[in-house]
Amino acid sequence: MKTLFIFILLLGALMTDCRAEESADKKLSAAVRAELRQLTSSTSSKSPEPDTAPASAASRERTYLVTLQSPSNIEGVTQDLASLVSKVTRHAMSVLSIETKQQLPLLTALIAHQKVGFVEESTERINEPIVTSSVVPFNYNANLTHNVLALRKLYDLSGEGVTVGLWDEGPVLSSHAEFTGRVEVRDPGEPNAHATHVAGTIAAAGVAEDQQAGGMAPKVHVISYDYNNDLNKIESVLGGIAPPQVTNHSYTSRRGWSPAGNWLWCGAPAVSETEDYLFGKYSTDSAAIDDIALRHPNTSIFVAAGNQRSETLDPHASAGWDGRHWVPQLHDYSNAKRPSNAQHDGYDTLEGFGLAKNVITVGAMEDVSLGVNTVTAESVRVTKFSSWGPADDGRIKPDLIANGAQLNSPTVQWLVTGFDNHAYQQMSGTSQATPAASGIGALLVELSEKRRNKPLRSDELKAALIHTAVSPFQGPTYQIGWGAIDAEAAGKLVAGDSGKLLTVSLVNQQPLRFKGKAFGESIRVTVAWIDPAGKPNAAGLNDRQPARVMDIKLFLADNRGAPHYPWSLDPNNPTAGAKRTGWNERDNVQRVDVDGPVSGDWTVELGGSGLSGQPTIALAISGLILDE
Repeated sequence: MKTLFIFILLLGALMTDCRAEESADKKLSAAVRAELRQLTSSTSSKSPEPDTAPASAASRERTYLVTLQSPSNIEGVTQDLASLVSKVTRHAMSVLSIETKQQLPLLTALIAHQKVGFVEESTERINEPIVTSSVVPFNYNANLTHNVLALRKLYDLSGEGVTVGLWDEGPVLSSHAEFTGRVEVRDPGEPNAHATHVAGTIAAAGVAEDQQAGGMAPKVHVISYDYNNDLNKIESVLGGIAPPQVTNHSYTSRRGWSPAGNWLWCGAPAVSETEDYLFGKYSTDSAAIDDIALRHPNTSIFVAAGNQRSETLDPHASAGWDGRHWVPQLHDYSNAKRPSNAQHDGYDTLEGFGLAKNVITVGAMEDVSLGVNTVTAESVRVTKFSSWGPADDGRIKPDLIANGAQLNSPTVQWLVTGFDNHAYQQMSGTSQATPAASGIGALLVELSEKRRNKPLRSDELKAALIHTAVSPFQGPTYQIGWGAIDAEAAGKLVAGDSGKLLTVSLVNQQPLRFKGKAFGESIRVTVAWIDPAGKPNAAGLNDRQPARVMDIKLFLADNRGAPHYPWSLDPNNPTAGAKRTGWNERDNVQRVDVDGPVSGDWTVELGGSGLSGQPTIALAISGLILDE
């Protein structure tokens, strides 16, 4: 019966009518569609002579990510495709990772299968820190830069009672003196320097005063996981007992140019010979992490933007490179001329988790200037390596930036007698900026429990950080998002000492209106919501298909009824400044700024369409006193 089922699937899928072509366009990513065309062409044309032919695509093991219509379909689909696959594992809640040497029959079966939603090429998780040789104590500077010490002192915070889940290349060195029993390793293995460094920026106690390596939340509890099979682990952990309130993901997937012994170019030549089309793309991984965030609203997910603008990821800056490189999609070497990852003046260099709607994507900024100590608009400078947006659909990414330059933090070093539990190392990267941000997130979670007696939802945390961010620009940019984190200002908002942070619900798609009075300052209103996962984008380069599902709109009206709209950016002109001349049709975070001083009566209005149930929306307000 199984053989007959496969035969029927193949027969239907190989029909060349318009319906089959439309199904492939909707179900397959651009790279997989191109691969299917090549496979179909090679089976219908004369094969090349054996001594001149490259390795056959059909003879190679390939791995695909297959998104199903529902998690309940996993067992049935696995059974239906059993004869065509070498190995099947669960990649995420509704996503299978399928390995096969039978690409053509598998892909045609997947296209025809009614329970299959989308098929995309697999990706490899990596972290690529920028290690520097000089030793300067800069975890302390990150604390100063983002007003963390001021926040901790003001509200007596330390991260105690909060748990951070840390996914990385390997385990944290839990025996390091900076962690004092506060790190729990769930995935055993040899301790990893990168993971230990990241954990230190979040949680180091600051025991070595000469190193000044104390983390943002020095009493927080850290649970260490490796990033293999990360989506399944995240789902399992967040669905378990006492899940972490914050998670940190200081890694990306291998995209574009990547040094791995030999230079790799990880794009899909059949889609573009010069640009990895997955930069900017809302992918299977983006949708999967969004879905997890939707179902676990009390956990905030912090993700590294990546270092794609770094010269260390550009073979053209590598001395002695002869142009030869390996292309995994071709399973062959190439000498084709391909520009750097940052070919669009640095824009369009984000990927994967960093393009999800419901995470906080963190870029890297330099230390503030000597003598300044705390972040100001004039001191905000993005690093030379931090990846920039936009998302292909025009959303504002990264969300924020944090100190990612030359952070000195615990590391892994070996002695004759075992590990050195007092070793430190300096690293730079968005891998280092992200734990600075997630450590601040942990403090704000603790503050919410203390002052509000309730958990801090992820949309509330994101709204608070964006509402209080510091930027040299008017509005957001695709370089630094909304700006640099100011922990003290965000804390005052969460505590209710400066501005108001609350959640509201849209019931029966009816608009909400809040009346208030301005009192001679500027007005700022920020909304954020946890949006249902969008469908992964199946098109080629820079398709503008929106990932946002719920169309929620924010605006303010003054006492004459004149509207004031949220900021938005134009992905077709990424260098242009932000505008506030109409609705924001792309982002699930929106902010309206009314330059002061202003006074009088004002109305905040929220409305929407395409809403899922009665969505909860985080709302931050400053410069207005709301009517009771």
